[in-house]
Amino acid sequence: MARIVQLFLIATLTTSFAYSYLEPIPITVYYESLCSDSIRFILKKLATTYNQKDYDFASLLSKLTLVPYGNVKVISADNYQYQCQHGPPECEGNKLHGCAVKYFTDKSKLLNYIGCLMEKSIKVILSRAPFPVGECQNEIPVEIRSKIAQCYNTNEGWDQFNLNGYYSNMAFGRNRHFIPLITFRNVTDENISKWAFTDFRRTLCLQYGLTNPACTDG
Repeated sequence: MARIVQLFLIATLTTSFAYSYLEPIPITVYYESLCSDSIRFILKKLATTYNQKDYDFASLLSKLTLVPYGNVKVISADNYQYQCQHGPPECEGNKLHGCAVKYFTDKSKLLNYIGCLMEKSIKVILSRAPFPVGECQNEIPVEIRSKIAQCYNTNEGWDQFNLNGYYSNMAFGRNRHFIPLITFRNVTDENISKWAFTDFRRTLCLQYGLTNPACTDG
């Protein structure tokens, strides 16, 4: 009898662990470096969800991709001439963010760096000052600092900018969308994106079919 109970417990635990694993889905955030709504979402929703201690949301966000571009008017992609929605400093910010996305391999550290830049960028929004390129250096791992600097200071950064423009245009189609645009499974749905902007954790959990007390932004 004890042997049967033991086998039952093992089977139950095995099943529980099997059902606890959720296959990560692609989640993409299309945003602008000086957009107040983008800043609010990334600082207050995305980063806090990723670092949430009540549930392992980081695993659910393991296929997260950031695309810093947004609503940009391309004057000449070959000559790297653009009009960003929030002025020239935003183009510089999008370029720097793009270099960071390219070279950071740790998403937690990437979000810390992007978040730090966004906090420093608030003064840019208020005063139209230059983008704070030199800020938040301590958030960049030493081994990639020179790569990000080289990327930003050369056409590599603009090539990455153009690539993010391509990704954004594929997601946006012919329509202009509210920024940030949040997509799940590479499908653009304006309503789901707005729900995610309002209550990211709940929308994330719904996409996974997950029920948990932590599934709300509060």
